Amino acid sequence: TIYIIYSRKLETKNRRLYDQIQAGMRSQQKAGQALAAAPVETLTREAELYRSLNKLMQEERLFAQSEIDRKYLADRLGTNEKYLADAIRQESGGETVSAYIARLRLQYALQLLEKHPELTLEAVATESGHASYSPFYRAFGKMYGMSPSEYRRLSMKKEM
Repeated sequence: TIYIIYSRKLETKNRRLYDQIQAGMRSQQKAGQALAAAPVETLTREAELYRSLNKLMQEERLFAQSEIDRKYLADRLGTNEKYLADAIRQESGGETVSAYIARLRLQYALQLLEKHPELTLEAVATESGHASYSPFYRAFGKMYGMSPSEYRRLSMKKEM
């Protein structure tokens, strides 16, 4: 009886988390679209750099390269590391460069988990730029409050 009650509570909690993750993803997508659509003359230099960074990261999926770092990104954008870090911090609500990259990796992992159920969790981890499954699992749990396999299970249920 206790196990059944615990299982139901856990299932309810995970469904709620899943719905929150989906709502957060939609919100971030809308914010990104709004930034991309904003006229250049209305943007600050930091916002323009952040928009260029987002475009570069999405087009080339640079976040999926496990060796990506702040220096490489600054060089690609033709700016210095400090200015890039300041632009990310200002435009993302205080994120560091590594937190920004980690967030993009986890968001991409969510997409892979939903759209490619045939991929193993290890493949999802490496495809999304994580060095191995273990750090991916820890980061996923910390960010979303559930395991990647539980997220996949819930996303497959939602499709049915």
